[in-house]
Amino acid sequence: MTTLQWQIMMKCWKMAVSSALRSWWGPIAWRSGALGLWLWKLRKLNGRNFTWPLLLFAGRAFLNR
Repeated sequence: MTTLQWQIMMKCWKMAVSSALRSWWGPIAWRSGALGLWLWKLRKLNGRNFTWPLLLFAGRAFLNR
């Protein structure tokens, strides 16, 4: 999949689970879990086009691309 396709899919997923992110521990668990899963499995499984959308999804992308 292209980077744009991954971004759209990740944005939809984030909107679907937004209710879990309203608690005090939700955003911390979500970010660390997403990055941990990326380091463990997802970067090899989904390829390099997945990195940037995952960083946006986890809220870790601070620089404009």
